[in-house]
Amino acid sequence: MAVRTGVILETLGGGTLSHLLDRLDRAGRPLPVADAVVLGQQLCSANGLLHLDLKPSNIIAEAGRAKVLDLSIAMPPGPGRRGRGTFEFMAPEQARGGEVSAAADVWGIGMVLFDALTGRSPWEPDDDDASRAGTAEDGADEESSIELYEYRGGYAQLEVRAPPVGRYRRLPRALSSLIDGCLEPESAARPTLQQLSDGLAALATGQPSVRRTVLASRPEGTPAPSTGWCGR
Repeated sequence: MAVRTGVILETLGGGTLSHLLDRLDRAGRPLPVADAVVLGQQLCSANGLLHLDLKPSNIIAEAGRAKVLDLSIAMPPGPGRRGRGTFEFMAPEQARGGEVSAAADVWGIGMVLFDALTGRSPWEPDDDDASRAGTAEDGADEESSIELYEYRGGYAQLEVRAPPVGRYRRLPRALSSLIDGCLEPESAARPTLQQLSDGLAALATGQPSVRRTVLASRPEGTPAPSTGWCGR
C-alpha cells in the first residue's frame, strides 16, 4: 500500500526584514538600536542545524517576532561545500570550503546586524570616507579603508577584514564590539551563539522600551499594528 507524506508549513503574513529596512531608508529613519538588539537575540535562539544563509531577505517579522526562512542549504555542523551561500553574506569558511560550525551563523547574524544598523554591506565601496570619519567611534582602525573592498569578483571576506561597524554609525560600544567580533575572519575568534546571546541580553536591559516603530509586521498598505519589532 502506498504511503503518502506531506509537509505542513506555517503561513506568515509579515514583511521581510529587507522590505522593512527599505521602508525605514525611504523614511530617512535608522533602525532603532533597541530593535536591533532584540532582533539579534531572536536570531541567536535557533539551534541544531546551521542555517548558513542568514540575510535580511530570509528573515520575516510577524507579531513582533523574527522568523528565519529558507532552509534550503541548512545542514548539521561538518564539511561544507565551497561557496555555498549568498555571496556577500557567507562566512569566510563557507567561501573557501571546509568545516562549518555554529560560528558560520554567528558571522551571518553579525552581517545582518551590520546591514540593518548601517544600511550597507561591509564590502560596499565608499567614496566618502572623510565625511564618515566624524560618525565613527573613537579608535576606529584607519587602515580598514573601505576602498580596499573593491575585490574584482573574488570573495572580499577572504581578502580583507570587515571595517568596524562604528565607522558608519555611532552605536553603544558594547554593541559595536559584539558585531565586530561576529565578523572576525577566523571562526574560533568569534563569540559563540551563547556568548552573543548573553551579550545582547545585557545590552537589552540598558535600552529604553520601544513602544512603537515603523518596523510593523505587515505588508505595505495595511493598517499598522500597535507594536513594532520588539513587540512591546
